[in-house]
Amino acid sequence: MKKLSRVLLTVVALMMLLPVVVGAAAPYATYTYSSSRFTLNSPEAYVPDMVVDSEYMGLDVALDDPRDLFVAPDDCVYLVDAKNARIICLDRYFKFRFQIKDFVNTHGVPDAFSDPSGVFVNDQYIYVCDSNNSRIVMFNLDGSFHKVIPQPSDDLFEEGSIYKPVAVAVDSYGRLFVVSSTTEQGIIVMSDDGGFHGFIGAAKVEISPLEILWRNLQTEEQRELTLSYIPTAYNNISIDEDNFIYITTDAPSDSAQTQAILSKSSDNAPVKKLNASGADVMRRN
Repeated sequence: MKKLSRVLLTVVALMMLLPVVVGAAAPYATYTYSSSRFTLNSPEAYVPDMVVDSEYMGLDVALDDPRDLFVAPDDCVYLVDAKNARIICLDRYFKFRFQIKDFVNTHGVPDAFSDPSGVFVNDQYIYVCDSNNSRIVMFNLDGSFHKVIPQPSDDLFEEGSIYKPVAVAVDSYGRLFVVSSTTEQGIIVMSDDGGFHGFIGAAKVEISPLEILWRNLQTEEQRELTLSYIPTAYNNISIDEDNFIYITTDAPSDSAQTQAILSKSSDNAPVKKLNASGADVMRRN
């Protein structure tokens, strides 16, 4: 028995002398793209530090389809809870402050969101993309209603086009840059009274010589059955302190890329004019 005890003590001592390896596999695979657009495994770019769920936030109703998140200048965090048709405001520690759900509009009529998708906050207002209602709604920082920004109207919009704002960014001059999920002409530039200023950053459509040749050989009926070549619609937008606009798209050719499409504004040229392709100010990260 004593001999067995000595053996066990020896084994324990040896184990204590061995280096301790602490670590765990990442919960997902990290990858990047090669120059040929192939995915390549890479070291973990980041790993989760904490999980913030509905219980941690202190919500009485759990999140359902959270679509957008924005950190305001005061470090408060705003979430778009689409299925519950509300905007949730959290403090810097991710604890519940208030929510925006039902409100009374300009006409004194009870109102609510329908499938909200995007939120932007500056040091004055909260801007909410109320997608299915085809509008952007502005609120004061305490969550009280300010006004509705209606759908812009202009001859530049294609006939029968549908306005469905899903993301918005506001520059230091108060101009709104709106991503509409059904608009292929580019980013909509407008004022907070609904005035339409134009489009910027329309994606360039590229067709290979082989595709051009094939379309020339097709009959009219065959052309009608083939896909139309239209610019890619964007899906999200952000802006930095220098008024550079950053946009994202789901298009395979732009995967994992963000494009800066607007140069810094100045008092003499509030919006820099782009050519048809936006090549004069386009850059890729």
